[in-house]
Amino acid sequence: MNNKIDIKGIIADLDDLCKRLQDDCDDSVPFKQSEEDRLTVYNAIELLEKQIPKKVKGDYHSCPHYRCPNCNSSVKMYERDNTYPHCAFCGQALDWSETE
Repeated sequence: MNNKIDIKGIIADLDDLCKRLQDDCDDSVPFKQSEEDRLTVYNAIELLEKQIPKKVKGDYHSCPHYRCPNCNSSVKMYERDNTYPHCAFCGQALDWSETE
């Protein structure tokens, strides 16, 4: 049995739900959605998207280091530094597969 969560599928479902809720003429939705509720769904989508690992960006200008692909913060300065699974600044999951 595969217990892995389909994050991309959940994001697609939430995005579809938001589109349907924005259409006031949609008879399949039995209630009106408030702006606060829509914002909550969009925030959930944003948080779920951060769980999908993205490749870190190499920055080789003055001192070679790596940056978060989401917020551009420095996530590793020196080769001896640890590689963390998430950005400490924005929470983006990081993919280090091609850097090591």
